[in-house]
Amino acid sequence: EKDLDGVVICGNFVAEEMKKIVACVRKLPMVFLGQTNFCPGETDWVTYEVEDAVTMAMDCLRNTGHRRILYLGRLDIEGTPERNSKLFCFHEYLRRHPEMELAGVVEGEHGVTNGRAMMEQWLAGNSILPDALFVTNDPIAIGALQVLQERHIEVPSQISVVSINGDCTASAVS
Repeated sequence: EKDLDGVVICGNFVAEEMKKIVACVRKLPMVFLGQTNFCPGETDWVTYEVEDAVTMAMDCLRNTGHRRILYLGRLDIEGTPERNSKLFCFHEYLRRHPEMELAGVVEGEHGVTNGRAMMEQWLAGNSILPDALFVTNDPIAIGALQVLQERHIEVPSQISVVSINGDCTASAVS
């Protein structure tokens, strides 16, 4: 701690993990970058409004004529408030826009491999493609895109994909 001026904590953690991290560096200034901060009184916090991000992405899809949307997403971390749940905000958007249709929901863990598994799972049980995929993070989107490419399903002519958390890895496939 003597050589540090402060700590930046990046990522999404369950409450127990976050409390352990904060306890280790309690005497230093801390900034948390992530979706749900379980220690808001002990750290500064940089985040985004989940509902706004979901609304912007869904408005883009709706305004470009996409109606039947498949949700691929990471499971919410235990204790995530509804306002920070992408799935909750997605369902609320669909409720407010009855012209939009839910093609399905597939949830799993974070990562490219899990994105592949989610896309494979959905394709195995469905013969009609949705108009678009709404994906909660870029690694899952990359996995889904790999599966679509392997199956010769063209993006964006056959299906569109939107992902809302902006990992730098997405620039490699955009």
